[in-house]
Amino acid sequence: MKHPPSSTVGRKYWLAKAWTHPNQLCPSPEVHLANGDYSFSPADFDPRPLTLEGSRKAGKATTLFRPYGALFGAQVWRMAHEAKVGDVIFLESENRHLHAWGTITSTYERREGKYTRASLIKNGLHKVNVTWHRIAKGKDAFRIGKGD
Repeated sequence: MKHPPSSTVGRKYWLAKAWTHPNQLCPSPEVHLANGDYSFSPADFDPRPLTLEGSRKAGKATTLFRPYGALFGAQVWRMAHEAKVGDVIFLESENRHLHAWGTITSTYERREGKYTRASLIKNGLHKVNVTWHRIAKGKDAFRIGKGD
């Protein structure tokens, strides 16, 4: 198995959520791996011209998952403004199962046009391209305390 790069100079590490249930408006781990990206759809807005505070407001106004809009707005803004090519991203599901790790290979993109619930499950509104490396035995691979 390949391991994440050891050089950490200027590199960020991201923990990306995937949903194993298709009703969550977000691709499953298998879809992320097949698409070669990390895509997500918590709110319908373009974070690129906005400040962090502006994205919190836009996230709250356009959230697809109430009541977490301001939080989601900030998350989308961070992927658009802070995620860089070469950063490492870990793909985990709601049960703390690590499915893959990868290296971000493109800057943020926002999907244009109309979407449906079904299309969001196949490809979210917001994305970065990723070269993924599957983790075979990632169940319960990490633990976060009560504050997560």
